[in-house]
Amino acid sequence: MKTHFENKKLDWCKDELKVLLSRLVEGNYHTTAEFVFDHIAHTGVETDLNKSLKEKPSFDEFMDAE
Repeated sequence: MKTHFENKKLDWCKDELKVLLSRLVEGNYHTTAEFVFDHIAHTGVETDLNKSLKEKPSFDEFMDAE
């Protein structure tokens, strides 16, 4: 049985980032996924369509969001 992760924040990511983050999380590469998410969330690069998601991001919130 394959575990399916759902995260509403991924709906606001660009398609390329959504695929990358999904693969990292599904592959249980938690350290890598955390590093990638933190880099995306804390850079000045416009990666989110919904800017309010970038105010105070945390990896735990990202993983727990439904």
